[in-house]
Amino acid sequence: MTLLVVDDEWYAVKGISEGIDWRGTEIDEVLEAFSAAEAMRILQERRVDVLLCDIEMPEMSGLELSRWCASHTPGIKILFLTGHASFPYANEAVRLQAFDYILKPVDHETLTQAVCRAARQARSDAAREKDALRWQEYSARLAAERPEHTRLFWRNVIDNRLNRESIHAWFAAEAGGAQPMPALVTPVAIYVDDEDLSTEEEALLRSALEEKLDQDLLQTARPGCRLRDPELETLLLLYGPWKTEIEASLHEGLAAIQKSLRCRLHWRAGETAAPEELWWSVYRLRRGAERTLPRGQGMADALDWETMLATTPEEQVHARADRVFAEAGEEGRTLRLQGEVLRLCGAARRIGDRCGVPTEAAQARVRELLALGGECTPALLQAVHRLLDACMQDLHACPDSDNAQIAAACRYIHTHLRQNLTRENIAAQVYLHPAYLSRLFKHEMGVTLTDYIAKARIDEACRLLRAPSVKIGAVGAQVGYPQFPYFCRVFRRITGMSPQAYRQKDLSDENNGR
Repeated sequence: MTLLVVDDEWYAVKGISEGIDWRGTEIDEVLEAFSAAEAMRILQERRVDVLLCDIEMPEMSGLELSRWCASHTPGIKILFLTGHASFPYANEAVRLQAFDYILKPVDHETLTQAVCRAARQARSDAAREKDALRWQEYSARLAAERPEHTRLFWRNVIDNRLNRESIHAWFAAEAGGAQPMPALVTPVAIYVDDEDLSTEEEALLRSALEEKLDQDLLQTARPGCRLRDPELETLLLLYGPWKTEIEASLHEGLAAIQKSLRCRLHWRAGETAAPEELWWSVYRLRRGAERTLPRGQGMADALDWETMLATTPEEQVHARADRVFAEAGEEGRTLRLQGEVLRLCGAARRIGDRCGVPTEAAQARVRELLALGGECTPALLQAVHRLLDACMQDLHACPDSDNAQIAAACRYIHTHLRQNLTRENIAAQVYLHPAYLSRLFKHEMGVTLTDYIAKARIDEACRLLRAPSVKIGAVGAQVGYPQFPYFCRVFRRITGMSPQAYRQKDLSDENNGR
């Protein structure tokens, strides 16, 4: 601990600093000042724990120095020395919260004891202050990390790693009781329509979207949590039941975010569930991701046979089929039964196409079911279960069905270069939602769908330009660019040269090769 002795009398200062043996006391260092101005300079340069100051000094009194210390060096312990037992002095010293008020003359032992008491109090206050600062730091860190802890908790919930007791315990302990456990939670998947966006642009847009959701939606519309999901991109968990007004506020909030970020968003709400059952709702939402409906259209009513066959255990598939066809086969619901049969047959044909089943074999599978008519008979149910078993066997033998769909999309692109290739008609060929096709294509191929189409067309144009008999003006139309100036711009962007320069270079290379 450091002591500063301030007095305008040289002998008084030296008598305290050198006349007292401070060894073995609370004081490690003694500093000297012979005026208030010199004391202020030292206090600005050094840390001082105890200030022993004379009250009556020329130019600036000890009381004035104490007032200065209150604003510049808070926490310092001040002891006043004075030769006058003046009540105004003592009263002002008390008001300034001086540690002690000592009258001269004072013996060294009494002075030493007073200074050491002040030093011990300063050390104790410093320790408490340090603890308080450490607690503030921990509290700030906890507050900053709480959103991430909450996200980690909900990720464990939707991955089915926590039971009901663990979920209740987290809300009781980790949330500190400040946030009661919601009785119901609604998962909402939000997708950025990232067509024509580069990887960097997509990452920036997604970060901006997450910030907008945290600040503008979850803090104003209703409480909830935002997660990143590998399959659903951005997942909102909204606390509370799904109501019409909540859907309207969500739609309004997302519309404002779209306008602010100048992007297109799609969203899909899953089934409202209790926290301990939320994993199943998110699981179904993930499995339906490839058919994400445009914003505001909600969820499809018809059973998604393809998704169920690809993601649900075998025994659950058969049990669900029994319930669906039993309900559809009730009296007066013939059209419903026929529609369910047609949907199942359509799903079987698409699964067969994706997994490489020969056309004749795929047709034979559904022909038996279609021939049984529109009544829910035991023979019909047996045919349904046989078809379900065949589809699940195909999916198990061809698990990478997403890659198969991308391969089919690539084949369609290369065989239809001359046509107007839009994301929508390509998606229709592989039975995917256009927005999901864009995300899946970029993930699998590493390029956007638009860039892939342009590259495929220019590659075909380069092949045609190698044939001298084909006119340059006709090449663009043959690869889907009827407007020649636009064809030239795209060709130059991809190859770095014009079509004419490419043909001349190719002919020159051939002549040199000969």
